[in-house]
Amino acid sequence: MIRELMRQFTKKELLELAEDLEVEVTEAQSSKSIIKILIADLDENGIPAEEDSSQLMDDFLVTAELIDVEDYEEEETVTTTVVTTDSEDGAEARPQCFSFYSDKDPACKRCKISKSCSEIRLQILPECYGKSFDKHSEECKVCIENITCRELVNKE
Repeated sequence: MIRELMRQFTKKELLELAEDLEVEVTEAQSSKSIIKILIADLDENGIPAEEDSSQLMDDFLVTAELIDVEDYEEEETVTTTVVTTDSEDGAEARPQCFSFYSDKDPACKRCKISKSCSEIRLQILPECYGKSFDKHSEECKVCIENITCRELVNKE
């Protein structure tokens, strides 16, 4: 979990969170150290009330799994487009990012249609995904799935 928090939040954001929680940290401390201090403070003093919590704090709490995604209320406005589907209604509003689901993205975890988004993403993955990766190949260089594909191929 700490690694995920280190990937998702910059040191500047972590220092901002520490300031919001009135936790004393310094810029000289590592991000890992700051994250541990933040989590310890949240465990000891509790999670800020919803009205006192910033979007950054909410994202941190979700990513740190200190609050459930289902309980999290999305405060930011999501731009939507109308996409025709085979549903009974004929059309369903979806965010522009639909089909780019990532389990590492706090916004995806909060999204009400993340399950169908994830399913669509899996359906449209290239056939070579996770099977072959060549860092010199133009197709791999421009592929939006190249990071996760590379990780999968390198694990083998």
